[in-house]
Amino acid sequence: MAVSADVYSDALPQSDPTQIIGLKAGPVTPELREQLNLQTSVQGVAITEIARGSQAAQEGLRVNDLILEVNRKPVASVKDFSQAIKNVKPGDSVLFLIQREGSTFYRVIKVRK
Repeated sequence: MAVSADVYSDALPQSDPTQIIGLKAGPVTPELREQLNLQTSVQGVAITEIARGSQAAQEGLRVNDLILEVNRKPVASVKDFSQAIKNVKPGDSVLFLIQREGSTFYRVIKVRK
């Protein structure tokens, strides 16, 4: 059973940073690991959906990007990801370490007020 962290659900209050960031994250499945040619040592969560016009989209995040860290804390599961973003408030900046196509880079997303 795949679990995902919905970080832009319409059911969330406007002040919830997960809605404003605009992405969904899920586990790195064996199929995705094979598709992206990832080593088994790579830990993180996969971006499964990006909301059009969201902060995540504006910062260039893409479906199948891997989130390896949030605010310099390793993210090995959806639970880790949810924990890492749960205390983010409007106006905060969130630092993501992303892996895409073998490259690793940081992206900062400023949570809208």
